[in-house]
Amino acid sequence: MKHLLSEPLLHLLAIGLILFGTYGLLNEDFNEDPNQITITQSLTDRLIFQWATQNGRPPSQEETDGLLASFIQQEILYPEALALGFEQGDVVIRCRLA
Repeated sequence: MKHLLSEPLLHLLAIGLILFGTYGLLNEDFNEDPNQITITQSLTDRLIFQWATQNGRPPSQEETDGLLASFIQQEILYPEALALGFEQGDVVIRCRLA
C-alpha cells in the first residue's frame, strides 16, 4: 500500500481529476455559447401547442416560421432590455418576470 501511495503516476492522476472536477463545477456551462440561440423540437412543439390553444387550429408553415422568428427576436432583445433597465419600475414587467 505504501508503494502504491508513493507512485508518481497516481499523484498525477489525482491532481488531474481534481483540476478537471473543479473546472467542471466552476464552469457548469462551459460548452454553451451565451450568444447562441438553440431552437429545439420541443420548443417548436410548445410554440405550436400555444398557438393552437389560442387560435383553435394548428398554425400553417408560414405562421410557424413567424412564431420562431418572433421567439428569436425576443431572445435577442430580452438581454438588451435588461441591460437598459427596462424591467425596473414597471409593475407589469415585474409581475411577468416573477
